[in-house]
Parts: sequence; C-alpha cells; structure tokens
Amino acid sequence: MEPPPKFYVPRSEYEAELAELKSLQSELASLQEKLTRIETEEYNPLWRENVRLARAIRRWETRLREYEARLAELRRIGWVRLHRREREEYQDLLYRLIPRARARLEELHEAQEKVIAELWRITEELTPIRAEIDGLKDRIKDAQEKISRKVVVQLKRVELNAYIIIEEGVKTYRKRRKSLATARKHGKYVNVTVRYPRGRFQAWFQIDSWVLPETGTVLWELEPTYTLINEHVIPHINDEFGEEFHLLPFTRESFTIGETSTILGDEDLGKPPIKVKVERTVENVKPYHTIKNPWERTVSEEILTQEAYNRIVSAYPHYVEELKRLEKWRGE
Repeated sequence: MEPPPKFYVPRSEYEAELAELKSLQSELASLQEKLTRIETEEYNPLWRENVRLARAIRRWETRLREYEARLAELRRIGWVRLHRREREEYQDLLYRLIPRARARLEELHEAQEKVIAELWRITEELTPIRAEIDGLKDRIKDAQEKISRKVVVQLKRVELNAYIIIEEGVKTYRKRRKSLATARKHGKYVNVTVRYPRGRFQAWFQIDSWVLPETGTVLWELEPTYTLINEHVIPHINDEFGEEFHLLPFTRESFTIGETSTILGDEDLGKPPIKVKVERTVENVKPYHTIKNPWERTVSEEILTQEAYNRIVSAYPHYVEELKRLEKWRGE
C-alpha cells in the first residue's frame, strides 16, 4: 500500500487550513467545556439526588412492610385479647405510623419522578451536543490528516512548555504518617491543609514536531505530536504533579502549550519525547501561605521506550517516511 501523496502548497493556503483547524479545535474545546459544565453542575447533582431518593424509598418501603406485618399480627390475635400496650401499639400503627409512612413514600415518589423527568430533559439537551462533538472530532481528524501531508513543513526536534495557571487557594488532603508509632497511636493518615499562592505547574519537554521553516512556528497540533502530548506527555506530567503535590489529575484542556518554542538540533529526531524539567512557581507569596518557595526538578527522562514509541508513530506514515528520508528512523 503506497503512502498518501504529499502536496506542495503556498503558505497562505497552509495557514488558512491551520487557522480552520484551530477554529475547529476551539469550537470542540468550547463544546466539551459546555458538556462538562452541564454534566457537573446539572446532571450529576440530579443523579446523586435520584440515588438518595431511591435509597430513602427503599428504607420507607421496608419500614411500611414491617408496620403492616405487625398490624396484621395484632389483628390475628384479636382486639379483645390484646394487652393495653398492644392496643396502644395497634392504634399507633393504624392511625399514625402507617399513614405517615405511606404519605412519606408518596412524597418521595413524586420527588423522584420530578428528578427523573429533569434528568431526561438534560439528557435530551446533551444528545445533540455529543453528536456535534463527534462530528467535530471527525472534521478535526480529517483536517489534521490533510494538513499533515503538506511538504512546506519541516520535521524538527523542539522544546515545548506545558503549563497550568493556579489561582490562590486552599486544599485539604489526607497524608500517610511516616512514623509507625504515631500511626499506631493516632491513625495511619492525617488531614493536611495547604494554603498556596498563585502560580504555575509546568513542565518542559522535547519532542518531534512539524515546523514552518520560514518562521520557526511549531505546529504541535499536527500528528503525531498532538496525540503524543495528549495521550502520553500530559498523563506523565500529571502523574508527577499528583505524586509530588497530592493533586487529582488535571484535564488535558487545563494545560496550555507554551507559545515560545526552542528549535533543537537534529541528533535526537526520532526519539521518544523527553521530559526536561518540571516545576511549581509561586507569585505574590503571603506570610499565611503554606507554600512559599518555588519547586523544580531537572531531569532528562524519556517518556516512552523506543519500541513503544515506534509502535505509536507507525500509525502516521508521513512522519515515519520523513524520518527515513532524513535517516533518523530508529526502527528495524
């Protein structure tokens, strides 16, 4: 099977297609944000309320069955043979407990019906959004494939920066005690509250990318760089941030890829992405902040093995072909 043909195009055409791709990606990000917001702020709370109501209904149904079973038992004994306390229990079940349980169940069922109706309404609202997202993903994939076949770009090894801006805030997390004696006395974990200033979580990494030769613009949105960043670089960075700072993973959309990029030499072309440095910066530190100093770790760590990297990028024949033309393909 022959590789797809490449096309020589003027820069204006290429940049117009790139602008269209970025517009589609922006539209996709906006829709994904809208979808996440509706799910987080509207659907998920309603679903939790539905679960709560279902549990309450089961509890009251069990309670009502118990009340009715006890009343039936007292009726079998017969009113004239009941003791005073049993007669009081009989009347309490008949006139207070059972009617109250039935009324409570009716209230809960009505509340659940409203919640379920609202869940269906939101589901119907989300369905066209999900369909539009799927359509945009297909269009973006097609646009990326079309752009990636333009020969006006050059393959370069570049250094990029992925960062997240964190506003000032407070975080409480559970931390495992280091001392065994303290853990035995007070428990394995302790709640730790951290007050942190505004700053950034960021990382620098080196990766292969298509570059516009005249301007040095790094087209990291193209494949395979785009997939490598989203599916391998960002998760790797996320794991380190989580381990070091007790953070839940950030979403891919939370990260910004730095606009200022460094074009490196060609000796590392074809290698897996390399993590160069990770850091946490701080701004406007106040005395009450727990975190006062910046933190950084300088490394030179390949994020993937060469074998795993080759398997991934083999899905992008134009990239492999260019590496082979440059005699930089590191496969068999």
